[in-house]
Amino acid sequence: MVGDAAIDNAPARGRLGRLAQGATAGRTDMTRLVVRPHGEPVPFSVAVPVSEDVMPEAIALAVDTMAAVRRTFGSAVEHVRTLSFDHSDHGMVRGRVAGMARPIAWIVHLNASLALADEWLAVLRSRAATPSKLPPSDVPSPFTRIDGVTAHELWHQMELTWEARDYRSTVQFRRELGGYFGFDTIEHVVDGKRRGAPPTAADACRRLAWEVSPYATTNRLEATAEMFKAWWCNVGPPSPVVAHFGTLIERYFGVSGPPPVTL
Repeated sequence: MVGDAAIDNAPARGRLGRLAQGATAGRTDMTRLVVRPHGEPVPFSVAVPVSEDVMPEAIALAVDTMAAVRRTFGSAVEHVRTLSFDHSDHGMVRGRVAGMARPIAWIVHLNASLALADEWLAVLRSRAATPSKLPPSDVPSPFTRIDGVTAHELWHQMELTWEARDYRSTVQFRRELGGYFGFDTIEHVVDGKRRGAPPTAADACRRLAWEVSPYATTNRLEATAEMFKAWWCNVGPPSPVVAHFGTLIERYFGVSGPPPVTL
């Protein structure tokens, strides 16, 4: 299903390795694959639950997105070596957390339910019963929720690494994002959701929710991750702030935009 990469089974882990995996992934019934994208020197691994209801299409979508982001951004993201479908956080078990980025271990965790048919149906029922107060944006077809979550979490890894390498540039980046709304930084825009915020900040925060997603108003890291997801998984004209974000990404990272969409 992933035509531009060679995928093999990784060597089986010993007992201690399985225990360590269980401690970090929240489950021990995992197998690992090694993905070697064609033309790229650095492979990455994918940890997948061993289950009868596993959906290979879902895993292939995440692998394809990760390979495409790494191909586009090169050294800015090639340090991310593992994509893991697991339950590494209690919120994942409850179905309220779709993904997590662990910068110290350079791992992107995706909720195992995204790859397991029975668990995914249970998550859909739970969300229908109790919708999120700050939902993330949906991505348009032909992209899927898995594409969006994977892109979102990879941006977290990219931004946190960028801050560690060149903090001054990231400050300027956040200033230019905030400038779109007429504020000094994107942090001031997100701060508009607090009770007692000035009307101008509250209006800017509502614009952020409208042009990106309600979840983007959580904090400045989620704001940029939601913008990246919308920019990467874009079909048709993006919202004005996402277009502005894309211009900044292309300038700061020296890329020419996400890969073209094949409909």
